[in-house]
Amino acid sequence: MRSALSGRTVLNRVPDPATVLERNRKMRPPLFKTVRRVVTGLALLGVTTCRKDAEPSRPNIVIILADDMGFSDLGCYGGEIETPNLDRLARNGLRYTQFYNTSRCCPTRASLLTGLYSHQTGMGWMTAADLNRPGYTGQLNHQSVTIAEVLRQAGYATYMSGKWHLSLDKNLGPEGPTDSWPRQRGFDRYFGPLYGGGSYFTMRGWMYCGSPATADSNACLAPGSSLWASRI
Repeated sequence: MRSALSGRTVLNRVPDPATVLERNRKMRPPLFKTVRRVVTGLALLGVTTCRKDAEPSRPNIVIILADDMGFSDLGCYGGEIETPNLDRLARNGLRYTQFYNTSRCCPTRASLLTGLYSHQTGMGWMTAADLNRPGYTGQLNHQSVTIAEVLRQAGYATYMSGKWHLSLDKNLGPEGPTDSWPRQRGFDRYFGPLYGGGSYFTMRGWMYCGSPATADSNACLAPGSSLWASRI
């Protein structure tokens, strides 16, 4: 399929994550080295455990990205707001102190999911348009690999709930193309708005992808106007 703005051919497939990871190894910025080692270590732990044990025991990995929140808003980082559940996750998990956001939601998401600078993933700006430059394609490119793609190869089940905002706005209709949607970028199931903004009441742009109720595992269902998130 060809992009109307760039004229480039868009492949509806994702390259082998191991091949892309090797190609990107020298591209990774120093500030993400710790994240890369931890993510790689967890993935390898899952593979090793799966091979050695009849009933593999592997850690659950939970990543939460909260928009418009200051570094010290959480109790575990000295904030005045009581956040006991998040504090408990921090006590039993890992806390980072050098993740830099990009002051915008979708480039920050791209960096968090891939461990790369946002321009290296094609998400140097927003999802409004493909600016016909490698760093500004308006969606995740296929030269990057998401943590979901890596962990799924290690035997993990991968799920995501919340705003996606990593696909070109013009590609979010039922006709697609869908090669940059959550299911095609490593997530077994996804529920949330594909757009950069939406409403809990009108459900515009919300999708439920990977539902076992559909014959096509890649199919996405648009919830009705009366469907609340608590019913999923």
